[in-house]
Amino acid sequence: MPLTVASDLLPLFQVEFHETYENMTWITYFRLVVFGLAFILSFVMLALAGHMANTNSKFRGIVYDFQGLAIASAVLSLIGLAPLLVVGFLRKGAWINMNVVELPVIGFLWVFWFAEAILTTSWNWLYPDGCLARFNSITKTYCNELFAIEGLAFVVWIFLFAYIATMLIICLIGKSRGHAVWLVAADVPSYFEENPNEKNVIDSPSVYAAPAAPQQPSMQNLQASSLYPPQQPIQQPIHTGVQPQAYSPQMQQQNTGYSNNTTNSYAGSPAIPSGVAQV
Repeated sequence: MPLTVASDLLPLFQVEFHETYENMTWITYFRLVVFGLAFILSFVMLALAGHMANTNSKFRGIVYDFQGLAIASAVLSLIGLAPLLVVGFLRKGAWINMNVVELPVIGFLWVFWFAEAILTTSWNWLYPDGCLARFNSITKTYCNELFAIEGLAFVVWIFLFAYIATMLIICLIGKSRGHAVWLVAADVPSYFEENPNEKNVIDSPSVYAAPAAPQQPSMQNLQASSLYPPQQPIQQPIHTGVQPQAYSPQMQQQNTGYSNNTTNSYAGSPAIPSGVAQV
């Protein structure tokens, strides 16, 4: 039964590996070289740091800080780089191979290797003149391992830094050209080509519509406006709440020196004497 399952899964793995190999770009090769060298050198670092820490604890009863950090950096690199290398071949477009996942992982390992390189450099005072020929075998081995750990730390740190810087630059270039670069695998997007979908959206008239041309007045409107004068707006009376009062002329009696039988008249009209006959 296990052999049957393995024989059924083997063609699937072969197809996936064949498709991955056909679609490999220079970014894929660059990624494999960096991760592969870092993975192999992590094994070497683990062996050297482990042997050096064992020698140090046997003769001095203590393990130095750079030795412990070298072991930690090597172990974390083996744990972090193994899935990135294996899953990239077995499954295309896996989430673990996305740039948004790979770059933080590589950056985390880069910090460890950088700290290891700086810390080991500070211990060169143990052998300021290098590994001399007069040293015994144990001391000479210890001295060689110290400088080997220092060199390996700088080499791995430079490789990881080159990968991070390269991927960040091409991701920014791809993003500026309209590609999705963060939630995809490192070798999937075409970083240096224009995205045709993004270009079609930019050139679409539905997105950027041309301004409407001003409408010219027709001849009928011009003739109608010349025949009929513009109507003045009718002003509505303003209501103040006070009732208007009708005007009534004031009646007054004038003293003319005649008899009291004079008739009342309006102001400004001449009075007629009583003894004069009216016509």
